[in-house]
Amino acid sequence: MRALLAEAGRTPGARTTARGEQPSTEVATPETYLGAARAERWLPVAPTPGTRTYPAHRGALPLSHFSLSGRWAVDDESAVAAGPGARIDARVQAAKVFLVLSSRGDRPRRVTVKVDGRPLRTVTVTRQRLYPLVALPRARQFSLELGPEAGVGAFAFTFG
Repeated sequence: MRALLAEAGRTPGARTTARGEQPSTEVATPETYLGAARAERWLPVAPTPGTRTYPAHRGALPLSHFSLSGRWAVDDESAVAAGPGARIDARVQAAKVFLVLSSRGDRPRRVTVKVDGRPLRTVTVTRQRLYPLVALPRARQFSLELGPEAGVGAFAFTFG
């Protein structure tokens, strides 16, 4: 616990006020997994164990649906970008988007984030943890596009 506090820039033993993430009452997209064991709402095909190239979904995704495209190495718990051009697309309703990500060998790797086709930010992934990807003023429907570098692993989306 002390190491985690120090990592977050807090002094162990100091008084702090904990503030949890408050879920929006307008969130419609449920938690979603990228591993084959619990993958749901993936089009045109769900993630399956092994390394393969996924075809891009054609047309607009329905609300709360996801799509892998490009080369991915999938196991029961995660999907790892296995080549250039790997992508995750989604149609979500939320104000905030979080994704558990990792980087093979804990080497810094990037994930580009686009909302409704516009670049929003680039996230640098260094180790396995929950990364905030999107923070909008209020919940709304939008298209999400993630472009991970090869070696970035993705586990589970959560929404707020």
